Amino acid sequence: MLKNITKKPSWFVVEIIYNRILNYSSQKAAKKSWDRVMEGKALSSVGSILMAKGEPETALDYLHEYEELARSMDDRESLCLAYSQLSGAYESLNREDKAIELLEELVDLSQETKNPRMESEASRSFYQTPSSYNIK
Repeated sequence: MLKNITKKPSWFVVEIIYNRILNYSSQKAAKKSWDRVMEGKALSSVGSILMAKGEPETALDYLHEYEELARSMDDRESLCLAYSQLSGAYESLNREDKAIELLEELVDLSQETKNPRMESEASRSFYQTPSSYNIK
């Protein structure tokens, strides 16, 4: 059984998970219990799965909702993750201007938190984005 867990999931398995999440099972459950953190995790997960499926435009809807939720809770760690995911989606859509803007916000926000782990992850995200190098 553990061998199956360590393997990369097939797209069939990812598709099943994706469909379950899209049916809002986790999002509905989180909203029913007023667990906004779980709702945010569900939105982030849906965005990630849509990105993996090559659907960045659809992912943006979920990721923007995640960003708004994180902002409303003043949850800086979640907001940093949302900025990172959003920048990746915009990068996929060749919207480098928006991707860089979000990455700059991510770096600024992570520095405000004075959390070394968040600062490190933000810097790594920024410098791993090809468009941040301004290569033509």
